[in-house]
Amino acid sequence: IITLAMAGRATRAAASSSKRKAPSHIDVKYEEDDDAQPTAIPSKVRAIPPHFEEVWRRIQEMRKGKDAPVDTMGCEMFRGADASPEKQRFYSLVSLMLSSQTKDQYTSQATNNLIRKGLSVDTILDMTDEEVFECIKMVGFNKKKVGYLKRTAQILKDEYNGDIPRDLAGLLRLPGVGPKMAHLCMQVAWDDTVGIGVDVHVHRISNRLGWVHNTKLPEDTRKELEQWMPREYWRPINKALVGFGQTICSPVNPKCDKCLAVDLCPSANKFIKEITKKKKTKVKVEPKKELDEEEEEGENDNEDDDDDDDDEYGSKGTHKRKSTATRTKAKGKGKMKQPKDAPLHIVTEEPVAYGVGESGTDVAIQRKDVTIEKGGIKVETDIVTK
Repeated sequence: IITLAMAGRATRAAASSSKRKAPSHIDVKYEEDDDAQPTAIPSKVRAIPPHFEEVWRRIQEMRKGKDAPVDTMGCEMFRGADASPEKQRFYSLVSLMLSSQTKDQYTSQATNNLIRKGLSVDTILDMTDEEVFECIKMVGFNKKKVGYLKRTAQILKDEYNGDIPRDLAGLLRLPGVGPKMAHLCMQVAWDDTVGIGVDVHVHRISNRLGWVHNTKLPEDTRKELEQWMPREYWRPINKALVGFGQTICSPVNPKCDKCLAVDLCPSANKFIKEITKKKKTKVKVEPKKELDEEEEEGENDNEDDDDDDDDEYGSKGTHKRKSTATRTKAKGKGKMKQPKDAPLHIVTEEPVAYGVGESGTDVAIQRKDVTIEKGGIKVETDIVTK
């Protein structure tokens, strides 16, 4: 009986499977061969961009002065001497959570305000929302961040015994913590580099230098950078490019004339043209014609003026003296007004090209001496100097 039942089931299963539609695509798997080579390289994998190491070296050279806000106010700077390792890790996490859409100066001020209140998981939970807000009101999205801090502190107390998560996935579960914060927190708090921390500076500069293909979001930039960038650059690149972006490669009006990598930057020409266009022209106006002795004497020789009038217009003609220049007095000081028809002498200077020489960045200046006369403009000289 059991045999017959099993045979009946097999028959029904076979009939049912025959009615099913045949799959349109069949995946065929082969046994793995240790000596086999990949047939194709994924299109997303990139080679190291040209001149990457040289550009990196020059950026390091420009960052030697450590004069950017990130050098003194970064998340790794909050290290209380008496704080336990757990508390120091919490300092780093809090400063990163406050840094979103906020300048380093304000992030530092807000974090220090909380530290003066005895910053810890328990302290955040004990403080009211208003008290937390007063400490961090200078940062962007401050009201949202009050909620993020409160909820994060509760999660850390309930699930991590007051410490922060040890892995990237755990950090990303915390309210208000994104990929950039999580990667930087792993580096600073746990001394473990598992990815690149990409903020707006790293995202912008990587696109300008051609290290990524016009990525739209920082997370896209991170993924593309990690495909080709040697791992030893993953940790230092954030601080290097953030400081470079704060001091030279700014979002608006970058200082290309001060950049040592300008000749290797594919975006430099675009910005140099914009800078040259916006550059205010220095204008110096000088009278082209000197006044003769008669004009300098002014209206003091009234008797001579009357004689001249009689000779020119007759004894009956009376009029005010005409001159190409008139002398006026204001507040007790005599000033010479320039005649309306007199030509002007204008000197203009503006940058026309940039380059890197042995002594650093050179700027070619175009100087023009222009004479503006009635009815037109005449260019007298055109000199290019450095």
